[in-house]
Amino acid sequence: ILLSFNGLRGSIPETLGMLVNLRRFIVDENNLSGSIPHSIVKLVDLEMIQIPGSDLSGSIPPTIFNLPKLLSINLERNNLSGTLPDFTGNQVNILSIRLSTNQLNGTLPWSLGNLVQTQLLTLDNNQFTGSIP
Repeated sequence: ILLSFNGLRGSIPETLGMLVNLRRFIVDENNLSGSIPHSIVKLVDLEMIQIPGSDLSGSIPPTIFNLPKLLSINLERNNLSGTLPDFTGNQVNILSIRLSTNQLNGTLPWSLGNLVQTQLLTLDNNQFTGSIP
């Protein structure tokens, strides 16, 4: 699905989880609101999630990072809150995690070191505290 740079409004529907063969969900720079639907974790073939520049809120579903084929996730420039999950699962393939400019908080999990294939990790402009693991 490629719906970037439109005037889309409203929330991402839970029915997104019914698109079981979906590989890319790209909806950059829209006016989407609400939370990321938990049904997104049913999309086991999903390789790319790009939803930057909207008004998404709530926490990031922690199991989203365990999608077995996920290579890239970009949720920058939203209003997402909560903490980062522990990266102790199946995140071995994730090349890019972009979460800058949100309201994420808490300490950075020590398990960030498990992301050995990750080439880009952007967490700037959030509210993290503590030390760098």
